[in-house]
Amino acid sequence: LFHIDFGHFLGHFKSKWGIRREREAFLLTPAMAYPMGGAKWKTDKSFDEFKSLCVQAYLSVRRHAPELLCLLEGIIPAKMPQLKEEKDLDYVREKLCLDLSVKRAEKSFRAEIARSLGTMWRRFDDFIHDNVHFGK
Repeated sequence: LFHIDFGHFLGHFKSKWGIRREREAFLLTPAMAYPMGGAKWKTDKSFDEFKSLCVQAYLSVRRHAPELLCLLEGIIPAKMPQLKEEKDLDYVREKLCLDLSVKRAEKSFRAEIARSLGTMWRRFDDFIHDNVHFGK
């Protein structure tokens, strides 16, 4: 399942009390990876396949960056809070690594996956969130 947060993929991250709650390009926690065989101490073939599929999807979106950016530019007149002007697409351009070769962009994306899995902040934020909403 995928949840597409327009604000997040346009670089608008949530904050609470001035603390930036989201710090990674996307959310992929060890708890999410575990059912697919992904764990720090062991990686299953199915999790490797999941990462490969993510890379394929990323590279496909990257290949079609002109069309994607054109579609997003077409949304600007709607004045979404996160997409009011053309410069609001700079974050998307940056994350697609359009200035890099395909090989280097893939390497960068794989590093984003590893960073997302390794962030302690996300686990702490999830702990607080769970206790606020489910700890009662």
